Amino acid sequence: MPGVRNETETRIQLIDPVLHAKGWEHLIKREETLGQIIVADGLRHAKRAQARTDYTLRVPTARGQDLVIGIIEAKAESEPPGQGLDQSKKYARRLHARFVFSTNGHQFVMYDAVTGMTSEPQPVDAFPTPFEIRDRWEGAEAIDLDAELAKPLTSPYPLGESQRRGYQDGAIRAALAKIARGEKRVLLHLATGTGKTFIAANLLKKIAAGEHLGRALFLCDRDELRTQALGAMQQFFGGEAAAASATDSAKNARVIVATYQTLGFDDEESEDASFLTKHYPEDFFTHIIVDEAHRSGFGKWRQVLDRNQAAVQIGLTATPREIRNLSNLAAEDQRRFQDTTAYFGEPVFSYDLADALEDGFLAQPIIDRMRIHHNRSEDGEELLTIEPGDLEGKEVRDVLTGQKVDGIPRSYGPHDFDVKIELDDRVRAMCADLFNRLVRDYGDPEAKTIVFCASDNHASRVKDEMNNLYAQWCARHAQVRRDPYAVQITHSVRQNDLPDFRGSSRHTFIATTVDLLSTGVDIPALKNVAFFRYIQSAIQVSQMVGRGSRLDPKTNKLFFRIYDYTDATRLLGENFESAARKAKQRDDGPVLPPEDAPPPIKVQGVHIEIRSAGRFVVGEDGRRVALAEALHDLGEALRREASSLDELRDRWVPPKQRKELMRALGSAGTVAPALLHLKEMDDYDLWDFFGQTGFELDPLTKEARADELLVTPWAQDLDDRPRRVVSALMDVFRAKGTEGLEGRELFSVPAVAYAGGLPALGGADRFLEMRGVLFL
Repeated sequence: MPGVRNETETRIQLIDPVLHAKGWEHLIKREETLGQIIVADGLRHAKRAQARTDYTLRVPTARGQDLVIGIIEAKAESEPPGQGLDQSKKYARRLHARFVFSTNGHQFVMYDAVTGMTSEPQPVDAFPTPFEIRDRWEGAEAIDLDAELAKPLTSPYPLGESQRRGYQDGAIRAALAKIARGEKRVLLHLATGTGKTFIAANLLKKIAAGEHLGRALFLCDRDELRTQALGAMQQFFGGEAAAASATDSAKNARVIVATYQTLGFDDEESEDASFLTKHYPEDFFTHIIVDEAHRSGFGKWRQVLDRNQAAVQIGLTATPREIRNLSNLAAEDQRRFQDTTAYFGEPVFSYDLADALEDGFLAQPIIDRMRIHHNRSEDGEELLTIEPGDLEGKEVRDVLTGQKVDGIPRSYGPHDFDVKIELDDRVRAMCADLFNRLVRDYGDPEAKTIVFCASDNHASRVKDEMNNLYAQWCARHAQVRRDPYAVQITHSVRQNDLPDFRGSSRHTFIATTVDLLSTGVDIPALKNVAFFRYIQSAIQVSQMVGRGSRLDPKTNKLFFRIYDYTDATRLLGENFESAARKAKQRDDGPVLPPEDAPPPIKVQGVHIEIRSAGRFVVGEDGRRVALAEALHDLGEALRREASSLDELRDRWVPPKQRKELMRALGSAGTVAPALLHLKEMDDYDLWDFFGQTGFELDPLTKEARADELLVTPWAQDLDDRPRRVVSALMDVFRAKGTEGLEGRELFSVPAVAYAGGLPALGGADRFLEMRGVLFL
């Protein structure tokens, strides 16, 4: 159809004039990217975000904070007006935007995320004004934005608009909106590593700005979490935020950060809250935030909340936002999740691992799955039961006394390993396999790694074995040891090594633990998580995996590895539907081992073999996906978007169209960099990887592709000045690939700028020409 406007022209010529006429001009954000862009070496070389909104709609408030209430997806005028609705719904959820509009510049449709209703197409001239959409939102949400209860919601952010991410703003608005309706219990679900403490600090500061904050309590589970939370709170409250300790209740502080242990709860089911009752009268706090609420159960935080029933109570959790098949959960997971949702209600906002991976806020996991075989059995040990007769002829001793044990009184399964039965051969084999994989994947064994073990004693033995392997490796390679290499960080050992494990790049590379490092400790440089213990809890696995998920621009960390020896990653992405029961008192006490339980035993002489059981990435729903399946899905997605390699090239060369292509690929595009890495194609650009995967292109390395461009007739015909710019640009491509050739920073790269930059090249058209030749 000649003269039909494309999407860009539709926006400029049809949509923008209507929005301007309706009064939206200063209340919209155009092309808002949901995800993160990492800038290093002067280049946006690790641009992770593909998701973006064409327009984000905000409505004005009397206190100055414009509120996100909707997004607009723009389509070319040749498309139906509702064509872009489905892809925008998930973006709206991540921004907590109730209304989603899709338009082709002539008509629009509106979707209400709460009711699930979509309107019939309407003329674009009927698009609502900011005040009309605000009235509609207030009526639907039962909130008066000018009311006293809404003051925290409409108060400006203390550090301005640029200091928080879109989903963080969504979480804060969702919580404050529920409070603005007069409700006092709020639950937020966010994946580990997405900034729950930052959200909590902003929540309290906005509540204070709205003149509603009396005294607040931030309640967490460990000293490390208390230290991190105090730093976040003091950024906003300065000296008005303080940590409670055994010797100082910090009672005069406006924001108190405390652990359960400080308040007098020494263990999970302890009812001794002596410190709490001694120092803080009932209803002392106006606001309470419970960090990792699902971990605590009613055994801890319930007493704190019961003594402050008038307070606004906010729970933060990393549990799945939907729970189906509760039978698949460990019993403790069931109890904690049900207790949490029964008390706080369903989460008002959710942002899970798959969301954060797609938006580029977390590092992509690469999973190496191993299977452990005993005595040359073809079955993995996860199917193994060790019967008394199986140990005949083996050396069996009591772990505690070292005395020989003659009769084996019971059977042992995988969950007993290194708790009730110790197999030294198994520990040695697993440590050797892990050590060799570190050397294979990193060139040396000095990559920061957490090893999750089954018990404190197991963690100690793994630590010792890893240190032995390291000493032997250094001797063989004439390397100076960088001790300590491996350390144990558990409840039973002093945690003096934790700061070095977090911060030092010169030693303290391996930390063995049980669960002490499973929550709350930020270690951005962590490269690996290893599972040496069997786990039943999806929540626990998610938190443990979360230790490796932080991006680290300093080391250009975009991925991390999971070395899975116990099939723990089978639990990733477990989706369960909430069946929260009404909160009630339980009479089930702690489960204690029977008094006549046999002592743990140690067995020597078991032949252990470790075999690879596949490599995986994490897919759209947060579950692990086998490498072959992920490659197949990527190929299918590419062929849906382009019928040929030429069509793929046409969509790759113009930067804007390439971004649209990456967005259209969805999760298949999100995991592509991890797949490229798994295929050992780090020297290749995504273009060559996509071409090979979808259309059997014979790939060239970035080096070879850049070299080929420089000897093409196109490059040879250039004058000296533009040729020097092209040469500098090819240096960028060699280092950073296609993404290095995009973004405003490109022509500020010293070598490119020194060569004359875009003017010397001959302008934007010549630059686009170069890209076309590059990808021939």
